Amino acid sequence: AVPMEPSGLYVWVVGDQGAIFFSSDLGQTWVVQDSRISDTLHTVAMLDNTTGFTAGANGYILKTTDSGQTWTFEQSGLVGNEFNPGPTLYELSVYQNSTEGTAVVWAAGEGGTIAFLSDISRSYWSQAASCTSDKTLYTIAFRYTLQIGWAFGDSGIACKTYDGGANWGIDVTSTSVGMQRIALWPGYDPIVVGEYGEMI
Repeated sequence: AVPMEPSGLYVWVVGDQGAIFFSSDLGQTWVVQDSRISDTLHTVAMLDNTTGFTAGANGYILKTTDSGQTWTFEQSGLVGNEFNPGPTLYELSVYQNSTEGTAVVWAAGEGGTIAFLSDISRSYWSQAASCTSDKTLYTIAFRYTLQIGWAFGDSGIACKTYDGGANWGIDVTSTSVGMQRIALWPGYDPIVVGEYGEMI
């Protein structure tokens, strides 16, 4: 995952064995940041140039409030052990919630996992009732009102919510291949891309 924070200057890259790399000059130079874990990280999402989250294997979610100088463990409720590992999380999405005066973070992953943090000043996550328990969800996104959202994954599975994530139902798609990234623009249907160059 290679996200940029809103100003476009700071960039983070995460990957195998808990690797986190950070650039403050659009990738001209990089420094290593310490995640304190050895599990693979698949996704990172930043609210601004100081606050953000990363997540990956075994249900780990980490948070920074100092541009990644330190990363702390979130209470995701998903972390497992060597005998019963937690779900791999493949995408995080973070949104400013102007109505509540805070920000909300959503995560999607294995076993239909949909988890959320309703207030980033806290560290305890909740799990939403997903529309699937046997398919991996790779991507999740909400419209700017934070009421309508989608999560897409294996075999063309699509979950949709109309009530801010309280309830998720099946949304019919025209594909049966895995869908891995979603993009939303105001006034338009979502664009989703996946395996074999599929786009819906």
